[in-house]
Amino acid sequence: MQQSVKKAVKTYFLPVLFITVVGFLLLALGFVLYFFSSVAIEAIFYANNPQDTSTDSIRSIVVLIFVLVYLFIYFRKIPELVKAMAFTAVLAATLITLILRLYANVFLFLMMSLAITAIFILTFSVFKKPWYYHYATMLGLLLAFLYAWPQ
Repeated sequence: MQQSVKKAVKTYFLPVLFITVVGFLLLALGFVLYFFSSVAIEAIFYANNPQDTSTDSIRSIVVLIFVLVYLFIYFRKIPELVKAMAFTAVLAATLITLILRLYANVFLFLMMSLAITAIFILTFSVFKKPWYYHYATMLGLLLAFLYAWPQ
C-alpha cells in the first residue's frame, strides 16, 4: 500500500503540482517581460505621447519570443515534464494575446482558442506524449480565459 501511494504521488501529484506552479510563474515572467518592454518602448519612442504605443504589437512580439524560446527548449534533450511546464505558459500567453486582439468578437476568439487547444491535444495524442501535456494544455486554456475573458 505504501509503495502505491508513493508511486501515485510521484507519477501524478508532483507533475500536476510542478506544471501548475512553474507554468504560472513562467506566465508571470512573460507578463513582466511584456511590461518592461512596453514601458521601455513608450519611454524611448513615444515619450511625448505614450498613448500612441501599439500594445497589441508589443504583446505579439513578446509572445513570438516566448514561442521561439519554447521551440528551442522543445528540440533539446530536456525532460518532457520541463517541456510541459514551459508549454503551459507559452500556450496561455498565446491565447491571451489572441483573446485581447479579438476582444470585441467573443465568439471568434472562443472558437479559435478552442480550435488551437484541440489541435494541440490531438497532436499530443498522435505523438503519444505523456498525459501531463494534456493537463498543461487545459491549464494554459484556463489561465488564458481567467486572465483575458471579457468582463
